[in-house]
Formats: sequence, structure tokens, C-alpha cells
Amino acid sequence: MHLGVDADDRIVFAGTSAGRNTVAGKTFVGSYGGELSPGGGVTLLETLPARRVKDVATASGARGFAILGDMGPLEEKPPPPEISLGGRQLPRGDYVARFNTASAVTWVQPLEGRAELASIAMDGAGNVFAVGIVPPRETSSTVAVLKYNARGALKWEKRLSGSIGGSSPSRDDSNDRNIVVHGDNLYLWIRSSEEGHPASGDLVKLGTDGTEQWRRTIVEITGGSNAALSAPHLAADQEGNLYAATTFNGTIRLADGTVLEDRTQRFHEFGGTGLLMKADLNGKLLFARSIATSDKGMFVDGLTVDGNDRPWVIGGFLDFVYLGTLRMDKPSTAGVPDAWTPAFLAGFDQHGRERQLLPLAWGAGRALVARSKDLLLTLSYRGDLLMKNVVGGRRFENNYTCVVLRVPTEMGEGCR
Repeated sequence: MHLGVDADDRIVFAGTSAGRNTVAGKTFVGSYGGELSPGGGVTLLETLPARRVKDVATASGARGFAILGDMGPLEEKPPPPEISLGGRQLPRGDYVARFNTASAVTWVQPLEGRAELASIAMDGAGNVFAVGIVPPRETSSTVAVLKYNARGALKWEKRLSGSIGGSSPSRDDSNDRNIVVHGDNLYLWIRSSEEGHPASGDLVKLGTDGTEQWRRTIVEITGGSNAALSAPHLAADQEGNLYAATTFNGTIRLADGTVLEDRTQRFHEFGGTGLLMKADLNGKLLFARSIATSDKGMFVDGLTVDGNDRPWVIGGFLDFVYLGTLRMDKPSTAGVPDAWTPAFLAGFDQHGRERQLLPLAWGAGRALVARSKDLLLTLSYRGDLLMKNVVGGRRFENNYTCVVLRVPTEMGEGCR
């Protein structure tokens, strides 16, 4: 499930579930969107015409929100005419939709096969940005970036060399947020792979008209039998500094010449060593540090920056995870499938030094956003297999339950 907070401090959510679901007494099937009150109550819930909700975008200076929806592969039979949103019939492929403060649709723009989108973002003026690839996905080496104004008109569409997503073919990067807006500028992460050169992760800045201002290589994949770099999550602080969080396998070399090695002792196709990076508004790398693990590795599932410009990372791990002197071990629990892993929330200062490592619960499918003095995050898990999870003092026992949590950002230095 995806989360967002708009200029009115409204908490919006959207996602997709298989089968029949019940939220706040309302039963639905498939994709959904809604709002939460400051106290966590569901104040609005609507079904959405999408096979999958890929992303949600909000901005602190803009009211309302946007979603990125997927109507299924283009080659499939067109959906029936009654499948529409805001009075507009939806074809196969992706679409971007904008909602106002009453969660009513203000505009819808289908992509109609021009691009396969991965992430969206919004600025304070209500403009919506989308990034994806030019099909076909399997062989594409061209990134598509689009900008819609607050009324839904396409202002520009740009093509950039490279790709998005990670270099690990076994990991689904569809939920990674690799685009962020700060002021009038757009930043995105692009994976470059030129013949005769190591594959790299590049930070790219686009101006207000979509012109590429600069491209900085932040990290190169230099070696290892299973070398890979997952697509990062991006976030910006109030000064425009950029943070990126991801995982890697093998050996990488950073822009400042630092070489980092994956510390997992046994390769796992869905895990690796965590990596937190910070660059200034000109793309200069300020620091990069690994989040060390052993044995099977860890995951990075979300990144945000709080009201004090401090980064937070949410993720999961397969055996244990540690940040400096802070360590968390996987509980010994029989009968829990390997696909379900313990979740953690890690807090850092502006220099990348660990502050807090907080255990959450067994779960998967996490999202993380910041408000002024707290964080919002989601956990979804198999309640019947997980020994009746207790999260925040509340017990959850339902099968495939999704929980939204509110966590204060000040909980004591070194808290576990």
C-alpha cells in the first residue's frame, strides 16, 4: 500500500489487494484509495479501476494527490466501456490521475503505450511528474519523463539514455521511488550500462523545461559473481540535499573513490547489503555508508526525510541487521515462511550516523512517509502464521492484514 500527506495534512492511501477485502466495514475487490483522519480512522474509501496501483504522489505545498494506475498489458483485450475514471474510459496500459481535496477526480491521462511508468511525484504547484521506460521493457535503454500541469495538460515529454530499476533480475523494483522534486527541479536515478564500462547508478537533474542540467555517476558496480545494485529510493531535505537508499551485492565503487563490499556471507537473490547515500543539490556525493548484515542480507523498502532533515529507512532482514553498535536479531519462530521477514525502522543523522534501530513486526510491503513530527508507515503480514502479532500495543490476528502506523521521530538516541 502507498501513502502520502498533502498540504492540508490529509493522509491518503491507495493500493491493490487480491480477493475480497474489508476496510472500515466496506467490502471491495481489487484496487482502492482513501483517506485517514489524524487519529488513524478511515474517513473515505473508494474502489479504483486499476489492475494495480503503482504509486501515490503528494506534496507539502499542494492540496490533493495523484495516483499511477496500471490497467494491464497493452496486448490484452480492451477493458469494457464501463471501466472508467472521472468519466474517461481507460484503455490498457498505465494512467496518471489527479484528485482534489474531496478525493474527486480532476483529470485522467492514459499513457496509451508511450511509456511503462514506475513512479510519479508532485511539486507544490500541483504539477505531476512521471518516469518510466519506453517499451519494450526487457530490452529498453531509454527512459521517459513526463510533466503534467495542475490541469492535466502534458507540458513536456523527454527521453533520456539509460534504464530504471535495479540491475538484479530477480528483484521486483516496481515499488521503488526513483524520482523526487525539490523546488522547480526534478531529480531521478538512472541506471547506465555502456559497452566497455561498468554498470553505474547516475543521479540526473532536469530543469523546469525538462532539459537535462547534469548527470552524475554516484556508484559503479565493479565486481563479484552476483554483483547487482537494486533501484534506490530517493528523498530530499529542505535545503535540496538528496538521499538515496538501496541494497547491493558484490563490490561497488563510489564517486569519491570509496570501495564497498557486500557483507552478506551467503548470496540470496532478494537480499544484500544496505547502502545509504547523500549528495548535495549539485550532485556531489557527501557520504555513502553501508548498512552491514551477515548471512542472507537485508532489504530496503522505503526512505524519507523528517522535519529535522534526518533520513529514515524502512526495510526487512533475513537473519539479523546491525547499524554500527545497534543490532537486531531475527526471532526464532517455527512455521513462518521465508517470504515473510522481520521489519525494522532505522534513523540516521544528517551525516549518516545511526541514531535508532526500531523493531516493527513480521511483515512485507512497507511504505514510509514523513510528517512534521512523526512518520507514517505500513506493514502487511500473514496474521494466522505470525503468532498473533502485537504492533504498537495492539494485537492483529486477521489473515493478510495491512496496518498503518504513526511513529514519533523523537524516541531516544540508540533506541532499539
